[in-house]
Amino acid sequence: MIDNRNHTSGAVVVVPSDEWDSMRQASLAASQVATLSETSDPEAEKPLIEIEPTPGSEAIKFSNYTSSNLGGCVTAGIIEVQHRGAVNDAITLLKNQAFTLNGNALIVIRMNSTLENQVSTINIEARMLTCPLRLAKGN
Repeated sequence: MIDNRNHTSGAVVVVPSDEWDSMRQASLAASQVATLSETSDPEAEKPLIEIEPTPGSEAIKFSNYTSSNLGGCVTAGIIEVQHRGAVNDAITLLKNQAFTLNGNALIVIRMNSTLENQVSTINIEARMLTCPLRLAKGN
């Protein structure tokens, strides 16, 4: 064995490889527990709330100004959602809010996501429209 360390770093301990594996695993587990306890976030320990769509909100459609027929639609206002979690949950919250305000179409104006402490914060701003029912031609 060749010891390339400087003399102030301590003694060399020689152990069998099977003992080394168990010692190494114990050392890794101890350092991981220490790291987890240092980075524990009280908000991360909260149970996740299940976001459910409001019955009827699934009929709300996303649109844009350039590729859809918005004749007769009236802008009801702009709604915003800020959500910490999944993008699908943020969209569900946006559609639920539009449904409670009697909107039936949304045009997304701005959408961004930031990652902080392993949690995404999604911001969505959308123009809410109230559009007349589309009737079949000839009615």
